[in-house]
Amino acid sequence: MEVVIREIEEKGVNRIILNSGVQRTDAQRFYKRHGYHNHSQCFSKSI
Repeated sequence: MEVVIREIEEKGVNRIILNSGVQRTDAQRFYKRHGYHNHSQCFSKSI
């Protein structure tokens, strides 16, 4: 993960945004361990 971060920083990228389903608790723990923060929730409604 750190290698990828360094590579994209060198290209001028300054933010990574991820989407993770609410049921993917293992993935969310992984992201938090790597410094990602949960800033919002997403809501949808099928019509």
